[in-house]
Amino acid sequence: MPFEVGENRIEPVGTVNGNTLIGVQKIGKGRIIWIGYNFVWYAFHLENQGEMELIQEVIGGS
Repeated sequence: MPFEVGENRIEPVGTVNGNTLIGVQKIGKGRIIWIGYNFVWYAFHLENQGEMELIQEVIGGS
């Protein structure tokens, strides 16, 4: 279920144990990508290909 603040919704892209790990929030014509739990550092530090690809897809995607 998306997290809601007023009319701005954070749509989960990836979850862990039911908690949003990566979410996208659209504001006006732009968007904010929320990434929690130090996920970027973890994925690239441990060179986890699947996690790195997910992050690159979310950040680089349109």
